[in-house]
Amino acid sequence: MRNDSLPSPSTNSSNPENEECPYLNGLVWKQEYLTDVTYPYLVAVTVTNLLAVLPTTLLNALVIVAVATRRRLQSKSNVLVAGLAAADLLTGLVVQDIVITVELTRIFSDGPFCSLEKASAVALMGVFFLSLGSLALISIDRYISIKHSLRYTTIVTKQWIKTGLLLAWATGLLVTIHELTLAVIDSGTDRYFLYSKVITSILSMLALVAIGVISYTYCYIFSESRRQKKRLQTEQLNEEEVKRLKKERKAANTLTLLLATLVITYIPTIVVVLIISYSDDILEPHIVSVIMTWVVTFGLLGSLCNPIIFFWRVKKLRHAILEILHYRQPENSPPPIEMKEIKHHRPRIQPSTSEAFSRTVTRQEPDQLSFRKLQAVEIVCDVEETAV
Repeated sequence: MRNDSLPSPSTNSSNPENEECPYLNGLVWKQEYLTDVTYPYLVAVTVTNLLAVLPTTLLNALVIVAVATRRRLQSKSNVLVAGLAAADLLTGLVVQDIVITVELTRIFSDGPFCSLEKASAVALMGVFFLSLGSLALISIDRYISIKHSLRYTTIVTKQWIKTGLLLAWATGLLVTIHELTLAVIDSGTDRYFLYSKVITSILSMLALVAIGVISYTYCYIFSESRRQKKRLQTEQLNEEEVKRLKKERKAANTLTLLLATLVITYIPTIVVVLIISYSDDILEPHIVSVIMTWVVTFGLLGSLCNPIIFFWRVKKLRHAILEILHYRQPENSPPPIEMKEIKHHRPRIQPSTSEAFSRTVTRQEPDQLSFRKLQAVEIVCDVEETAV
């Protein structure tokens, strides 16, 4: 039953909410979905996105600026980190703003719902595959650095990095263009629904393959990290080898946190999309809409968690960001010069006891030259000059 205390629908709307919206499988929001049960969930998810959008944008922008402006951070791994930050920055600038607009439209029950929700779905799909591809590149880079450490510089080249990032962005762009085309056509024919389900299955399988690659590389890195930990405890290694092993263990722990974030944020989205695609009658439409709202929000929060993880785990990156924010002095700048007043004390020679009592202290008054004395001095000077 509709809550009478909630905002009433706009009278100027031409009932666009009654559209079928085939692109969204008919799961577009409708005015009657706004009830006492769904209203607080919509408010909560809107507040969550509003609180997350600014730090998501700011932190990812700082990561990109730090890598771009600090030469010491421009390693191959950090370039991939900057690529992931660019995808997350796009999430904060574009996707979260669209999602917030959609939720506010639902709360105030003022359509059109179909157009906004299609725009949100298209943006989410593109950024999702872009972020997933960037995470896969980071995990592959770490895998090669551990498994083929001696040949890492020859395998992972600058060209390899550029090709990988270009492939990730091209995949995200192609998915966006394809989804945008489907959203514009938005036909209600059986052929359209069949094609839509096939494409959804293909994209879901592609996402699962990328997650499988990340999981496989992580399992290898984790097992290698445990083996190296045993080496540190049982073997006597030189200092350079110890530093290298500790660095690799730290990178493995960072990848663990990234993978945990991936599981928490992305897996629910994929599972819910697959359930909706193949099971239409399990849940009520308004319940499905609320669940999708929350799983999408979890996916967006991953873009906030990633820069926090890198800021916490990567010391050089953390120092560079603090330098940009002027909370830390740049490493290449000379230390400040402090001007100190130096007082020179002349040692006083104390006379001996016998000398002090035997000598008579005489006070000499300053000579005051009279006019006659000045004349005498001038005469003497003239005589000396004549003699020379």
